[in-house]
Amino acid sequence: MNIEPPTLPKRSRRAEQIIAVARELTEELGWDNLTMRILADSVGIKAPSLYKHTANKDELRALLTIDSLLNVGYAMWATEHEDGTYRLRDLLLTFRQAAITHPELYRLVMTGSYSCEALQYGEWRQLLNDTSRWLNVPLSKIAPNRETAYSVWAAAYGIATLETNGSLSGPEAMKVWDNLIAIYEPHFAAAARARVENPNFTGDYETVINPLEVSVRPVLDAPRPINPDDNSMIVRNSSPFALPII
Repeated sequence: MNIEPPTLPKRSRRAEQIIAVARELTEELGWDNLTMRILADSVGIKAPSLYKHTANKDELRALLTIDSLLNVGYAMWATEHEDGTYRLRDLLLTFRQAAITHPELYRLVMTGSYSCEALQYGEWRQLLNDTSRWLNVPLSKIAPNRETAYSVWAAAYGIATLETNGSLSGPEAMKVWDNLIAIYEPHFAAAARARVENPNFTGDYETVINPLEVSVRPVLDAPRPINPDDNSMIVRNSSPFALPII
């Protein structure tokens, strides 16, 4: 299930500098208040020279989004234990730390292609899909199935959004994160036991192609309660599907 991180287009040293400064200014000023002139002045170049490295502010947003996802991904991959496995708590708290440390970038990323035209089409769209799929590999490797992984991400997005918006305080937010982990850890533990008992278990899987699109599907079967000790519930091995960004 291992996937190599996406290969980014080659950048000049000046382009790397521009992205680094744009990241800092986004956190300091907020994305809406950042102008290309402010960015150029902070880099120490004239505004026209800035456009040699990024076509416009929308493309700059695409660059920051991909870079931010890569940074979160590397941090999540780095939580791997010596036995090659991951822990739900490690992954979620790493995600939380990234969000509360860089709240403006978190908000920028979470609005995805709905606010960034460049990310809606072509090579940028493909790069976004590849990056989000790679980022999600650690959770995919330990989740009981794709639906459970989606449920965890949906809850994590919600809590992180409340926390970065100031609706939850630090101690209160931590209790909410602990509750989320406590709810899902038994199911992840059951999946781990199932994989130990059957190392060759691969199951079937689906891959989300367009994580930013919302498709309405009818509910065919009502969900039944999950018994953490019932390994028959582990019906599919999760695949590295693309992280759903909205």
